[in-house]
Amino acid sequence: MVDPHVGTAVFPRSLIERLSHERCCVLLELLHYARKADTNDDVKAVLIRTQTTLRLGPGLCGVARVSPDGQFLGFSNVVNMNYSDAWLERYWSRKYSAIDPVIQAVLRENGTFHWQEVFSAADQTNPLLKEFLEGAASYGLADGVTVSRFSADRQLVAFISFGFQDAATKQECIDVVSYFGDAMCPALLRCAEASSLSLQDRIDRLTLRDMIVLMWMRAGKSNSDIAGILGVGERGVRFHAEQILMKLDVSSRTQAVAIAEKYQLPSVYTHK
Repeated sequence: MVDPHVGTAVFPRSLIERLSHERCCVLLELLHYARKADTNDDVKAVLIRTQTTLRLGPGLCGVARVSPDGQFLGFSNVVNMNYSDAWLERYWSRKYSAIDPVIQAVLRENGTFHWQEVFSAADQTNPLLKEFLEGAASYGLADGVTVSRFSADRQLVAFISFGFQDAATKQECIDVVSYFGDAMCPALLRCAEASSLSLQDRIDRLTLRDMIVLMWMRAGKSNSDIAGILGVGERGVRFHAEQILMKLDVSSRTQAVAIAEKYQLPSVYTHK
């Protein structure tokens, strides 16, 4: 919505007037840090602070890569705030992105998308969609809000998604996240464009220990299994698993394993 008198987006006065003094101050603080965010670490810190201080539900934010014909190519620079790893792996392995109504809306246009409204308008006869919706609900993701903004060349689209923690404050959450998204999505795009690396560059960032852990991940081993095989603590394995996802710029073990298999990353064995 544009105000013809000032030629820019209308100030959300009704939202600000509804917020308590404390929440208004919190929102202004978050907007300040979002506009100053220049690194992925800055962005992650702001998003985590947003979730906790605004008392939002599970969050997933990042950037989606888009083909010239508008098809989803994958996620990058993802910040996961309490989405279940099991759900993310299921989402990727079942290719839910092809039928997820919110992702499809995000790939079409900039906007604020209330999940239940988008889900209700989708083809409910599609069995895979029904499976997706039931799965999302089982992980506490039956309803929420997503805000998205495209890059100038439309090759990237930033998104901010939060589930609802309290149904009673649903509309306030939609309005707050929508307003906050105007500052946060550009920050996500800035950092994604500044840190974009070729896949080979990303693979080259893996350490020897990362490669060993990834090898056992390819073999279907859990963190606990890998810790036992390597004779180290599970916390150390979990650290390397997180480093692998960050360095390869993926959001799940399934995606990391897919890269390892596609590019035939070498198996690394150590002799004790």
